[in-house]
Amino acid sequence: MKKFIFLLFIITALANCQKKEKNKQDIVGFENTVENKRIDSIYTKILGEERPIWVHVPKDSNNSKKYPVLYLLDGNAHFEGVKTLMNHLVRFNQVPNMIIVGIPNTNRTLDLTPSRMKVSRDGDAIPQGINGGGEEFTSFLEKELIPYIEKKYPATTHRTFVGHSLGGLLVINTLIRHPQLFTNYIAIDPSLWWNGQKLLKDAKTILKQEKFNTKSLFIAVANTMRDGMDIVNVEKDTSDATLHIRSILDFTKTTTINSQNKLEFDWKYYEKENHGSVPLVAEYDGLKSVFSWYDFNINDEFRKPIATPEYLINFIESHYAKTSKYFGYTVKPEEEFINRLGYRFLSSKPDLRAKSFAFFNLNIKNYPNSSNVYDSMADYYEEQSDYINALKNVTKAYEISNDDVHKNRIKKLEELIE
Repeated sequence: MKKFIFLLFIITALANCQKKEKNKQDIVGFENTVENKRIDSIYTKILGEERPIWVHVPKDSNNSKKYPVLYLLDGNAHFEGVKTLMNHLVRFNQVPNMIIVGIPNTNRTLDLTPSRMKVSRDGDAIPQGINGGGEEFTSFLEKELIPYIEKKYPATTHRTFVGHSLGGLLVINTLIRHPQLFTNYIAIDPSLWWNGQKLLKDAKTILKQEKFNTKSLFIAVANTMRDGMDIVNVEKDTSDATLHIRSILDFTKTTTINSQNKLEFDWKYYEKENHGSVPLVAEYDGLKSVFSWYDFNINDEFRKPIATPEYLINFIESHYAKTSKYFGYTVKPEEEFINRLGYRFLSSKPDLRAKSFAFFNLNIKNYPNSSNVYDSMADYYEEQSDYINALKNVTKAYEISNDDVHKNRIKKLEELIE
């Protein structure tokens, strides 16, 4: 029993436990902004407690966009890292911008284990209430948290679920038993050894019989083997020391051979990462994997002889038309991204400035209520000493923003015209 309790302690230590808040009668929310995240809460009748949640909402000057949502287990441990990765990947158009919902824990082992382990490996009885609450926790996600997020925040129904260790176990359990809850599943070094590999055994039947159309799964496998072993010979080992990685490798084989179920599946072995170090790099690879269809590299298009302004605008609009069809709602290119492209050519040779105009004009088309798009177009005209058109655009920016910066710029342009 002591060995089992120690194991639970190590697993639980991966995430800081959160203090329980006092109970309330219904779903409620409090909100603070700390370090670019919103600290919110929800009272859950299913779990009988108030649960804190951390929420990151992408900036939108027009307050009109809706975003896919990434639900992150062990949110207090991984929230900032995922937010940083997201910003980088969005900046280079490798994943769509998303709301991030970090879910801290109050009782991690109870929440994240989908079946109850009644007896420890030493044969000692395990009291109730220590583990096996994963299905209840999933019910909380489905019936309370997800509806709350989609009601309060600019969220769409396209959801990604990310978890590490026991969190990865729950991610796979959700895919296997509740696939409708999320579109994408990212399981990082999942604890599939849990409870005599019960989920692994169940998954072998379910993955063979059920269909998982439109669902994506990425699994990260850390190097938790003893020295001298490799990913090939570890499968022949039978010791408890390699049960963790053997269970994951067994699952990847099962998933790979059952391609008839239409699950989009990818996995990666991280030879130089251990169980604790693998999350950050795996989150990066996982997001790129489940959104591989989204990635587009416009820099390659710039180098083509046919890269006229019309060609580039059509290339961008075609990509986002495909994205809109996939999501089921209109998705526009990020204002900041198109703005950067416009400035990229602003000071180039005169025959290339048409690209700058085309990008700035695309932003005006997509974001007519943003003062910034008109201010950028004013820069385009001022670069060519066309102060009259520059003034028209700055005036439009001022009408929207009522900002002294634009007001002062109007005065300067009027002086230049005189």
